[in-house]
Amino acid sequence: SRGNRPDGLSSRVRVHEVILIVLLITQGALNGAINFPAGLAGILAFCDQLGRRCSGQSGFFKALDTETMALLWQRIKGNRTGKYETFARAMRVRRGNAATGGYFAAQDSGRCKKKRVYKLGRQSLEEMERLRHTLQEFVQQRMQQDFYA
Repeated sequence: SRGNRPDGLSSRVRVHEVILIVLLITQGALNGAINFPAGLAGILAFCDQLGRRCSGQSGFFKALDTETMALLWQRIKGNRTGKYETFARAMRVRRGNAATGGYFAAQDSGRCKKKRVYKLGRQSLEEMERLRHTLQEFVQQRMQQDFYA
């Protein structure tokens, strides 16, 4: 067990899980459903295939703040370095082929317009539904607790 890892976090946390949670929480914060620190809301965002941000969920996401995402990944995994390359390497390992059901795939960068734009694969989309349901239940329970408090 690494000393840098926060208590209770397993080293088995996968990069796609962190990406999906950040995307869903960011979307919830932007929609007012979740009170989430504003400094973390600009790390990743849903976007269209050209990298333009969109208000709802889509099959694509963009890394907006690579430095903060790398530091968050470092903290979660207990890594020694907080560089985007470490995070990007983890993404490459989990990438697979999004068209055939992998977690995600990089978009063709073309003329740099699609830089750091990724497509969510079938596995990620299925897991996102499960995580969205879990987050919605959590928010509802918190609202009920606040109501009866």
